[in-house]
Amino acid sequence: MIIRDPTLAILRWVGCHSARSIVMAVALLLVSTRAYAQPTDALGKLSPLDYYEIRNLYSAFSNSFDTGNASGLANTFTKDGTFSGAISKNEPEPIASLVHRVSIMAPRKRPVGTYHLVMTINVTATTYGARGQCYEMLYDGTRDDLGHFVGTPVYCDDMIVKTDTGWRFKSRSEFLSDNETAASDGSRK
Repeated sequence: MIIRDPTLAILRWVGCHSARSIVMAVALLLVSTRAYAQPTDALGKLSPLDYYEIRNLYSAFSNSFDTGNASGLANTFTKDGTFSGAISKNEPEPIASLVHRVSIMAPRKRPVGTYHLVMTINVTATTYGARGQCYEMLYDGTRDDLGHFVGTPVYCDDMIVKTDTGWRFKSRSEFLSDNETAASDGSRK
C-alpha cells in the first residue's frame, strides 16, 4: 500500500516502535509536515485576514451603491479603477462615471429600489493581488403580478489589489444574461 501523506506514514510507523523511536518520529513529523504544507504555486498567498477584508470589500460596494453613498462607493476602487457592465455597454469606464451616477441618487439610510445581493464569492491569489468572482442578484424595484421582486442574475469578474488603505477593486466587470439590457439610469429593460 502506497501512503502519500507523510503524516499518516509516520503515525503508522510509530504504532510499532519504542518511546525513543516515537520522539524521533515526532521530530520527523514536524519537519516533514512543514515541508509538505509549503505552497506549490508562485502566485503569492492570501492570509485569512486578506480573505476577510476582500469579502468586506464586496459588502461595502453593495451597501454604498444601494444607499446612494457615492464617496463610499469610490472608496471601494483604486483611483484609476474601472467598471464595466450593461450600464456602460460592457466597456470599461473610469470609476468616476459610476460614482457620478450613484451621486445623483439621494443618499439614504437603507436601500430603496436598488439591491445587490452578492453570493458565492470566490477569491484566488494572483500575481497582482487577487481575482474575485461572484454572482449577484440585482433588484431594481420591479415586481411581478404577485408582488414579488423580479431580479436579474449577474456574474462578476474582478481584479482586486492591496493598497496603502486596504483592498480595492482595480477593475470590476458585471455580466448580465444575454437578453438583458440596462437603461442609462441603471434600471433594467
